[in-house]
Formats: sequence, structure tokens, C-alpha cells
Amino acid sequence: PLAITSQPSDATVIEGDTAAFTVEATGEGLAYQWQYLEAGGTEWQDSGLPGHDSSTVTVALTSDKSGQQYRCVVTDAYGESVESETAVLTIKAAVGIVTQPSDQIVASGRTATFEVVAEGEGLTYQWQYSKNKSTWTDWSGKTSAAASVTGTSKNSGYSYRCVVTDAYGNTATSEAALLTVKTPLA
Repeated sequence: PLAITSQPSDATVIEGDTAAFTVEATGEGLAYQWQYLEAGGTEWQDSGLPGHDSSTVTVALTSDKSGQQYRCVVTDAYGESVESETAVLTIKAAVGIVTQPSDQIVASGRTATFEVVAEGEGLTYQWQYSKNKSTWTDWSGKTSAAASVTGTSKNSGYSYRCVVTDAYGNTATSEAALLTVKTPLA
């Protein structure tokens, strides 16, 4: 007899990735038609997405699809059909740098502060520094959106950047900002 043996599961994914919904069924001569319901909608529509007529449908993720529901109508060779349970698609914004840190010029002994503004979920920050912009070193203890350093002749010419990581392990690296330290005239 026609029966669904495995239901599609909800999916939470990062914008720009893809999600796949799968259904498993038993019966003879099975045909599949995936359907979707817009967030807040009331009318199911047949999907035209890749795999819409197979046991697995693939959804390319854009923010406008967040909250959509997906189900599959499975029909057997005798014209009987059954609907799967619904699965909800939730799309999370990818981590992104909104505001880059800017170059700083300070007098020797003064504090320079580098800041980054990022968006995403569960963000963590790790500042790095480099003398040549090819080898970067994690800046110990600098794990917030802003990092300060006292300007000295030794760190003049160093560059600073921030690696931001979201709750899903995705990263974004800011542009490098240059520190220039001026020695006051005697």
C-alpha cells in the first residue's frame, strides 16, 4: 500500500547555501510533486525547483524564502495519493562585515582604537596584526568588536584586521587598517 515511511525535516541554513528536503515512500509506480507555502500564505503551490518531481527537492536560499513550508504529494500507479508532513525552511544571514576598521594616526604614547561592525548570529571576534600584511598573528586577548593599542615606534606601520565568526562556523575577515605613530617634536 501507498505510505510515507520518512517525513521531510525542518532545515535551518545560511543564506546563499542550498537546502534539501527528502521524503521516503512505499508503493507501486510512485510519482512525486513537491509543493511550497509562502510564509504567512494560505495556498499551497506546486514547486518547479530542481527535484520537484523526485523524492528530494533542492532549494537555493535567498532571504525571501525564510519561513516557507515544503511538503510532498506522493501518488501511486493506482491514482491514490498521500501528503507528507510539512517542513519549515529557516534562513540565517551569513556573517558579514558592515563597517571596516579604519587607518589610525596617533602620537607616540596615545591609544589607537580599531573597530569593526559585523552582522550575523552568535558572533565572535579575533583581531590579528601583521608587519607585512602577508603573515598574520592572532592578537592575544583582543576578542571584541573593538581593539585598542598604545602607539609606539615599534608598532608604527603594523596593520590590524578582525576575523569574525558566526554561530555556524562561517567567517568573514575585515580589511586591514594601518597604524601610523608620529613622534612629537622636541
